[in-house]
Amino acid sequence: MRVNPILRRLPLSVLAAMLLAGALIGAAWGQQVVIQGSLSNFDALQNSVQTADNFELDFFGPITPGDFYGYYHGWGIAPRFATINGLINLLIGPFAVLAAGRWADAWSKQLADAPLRILLIGALIMIACATAYPLMPTATLGFVFLALANIGIAIMSAVGVLAVLEITPATVRGQVVALYYMAISLSGLFLGPPVVGWLSDHVFGPAQLKWAMSTLPLLFGALPLLLASRTRALYLQALARQK
Repeated sequence: MRVNPILRRLPLSVLAAMLLAGALIGAAWGQQVVIQGSLSNFDALQNSVQTADNFELDFFGPITPGDFYGYYHGWGIAPRFATINGLINLLIGPFAVLAAGRWADAWSKQLADAPLRILLIGALIMIACATAYPLMPTATLGFVFLALANIGIAIMSAVGVLAVLEITPATVRGQVVALYYMAISLSGLFLGPPVVGWLSDHVFGPAQLKWAMSTLPLLFGALPLLLASRTRALYLQALARQK
């Protein structure tokens, strides 16, 4: 596959902004995939979402329907989680995206790097809340922090591509947007679930899945936040070159 020559000469700040937003959003989305898959009767029916009767549970081992509830410390079985999570996404996601867009418009009048700043704020919200909600002692608190994490993801989704486009030459913006969304999709699929599975199997143990889930946002969020100051400096330089 031939790549546009201009795309090869993109400043590192463009790629850094793409990786920052793409990896964070993708890893967070991957964490959601892990939760929804693991709550679907985890390994008893090979991640099937079908209802398990006592015969099927006995066939797969000494498991009872109560184990599905107790294993997740009150989170409930998959249908209950899916309904509440779906409502959170439906009610909070669109409003958070619109609010982030208006926020970016307002700040852009005063701050040249407004999209990047808002992106980092969204990252902080997402990382903190996505780390916290698997560790909550009750389902209610867990869903509260999950909703807050979704707000952070929505903020990043709204302004992430804007931050990238602000420093991308007009001739390659289409290709950069495609690469940006490809980074989100691939990192969500190939980083989130495998890392949580590996941590659960080799570090924390299957009985401590919550710690594996909670570690994921820290693993992929710590380095970008530590490099935020340097990323902002490169971003401002790229903005200056665009003007």
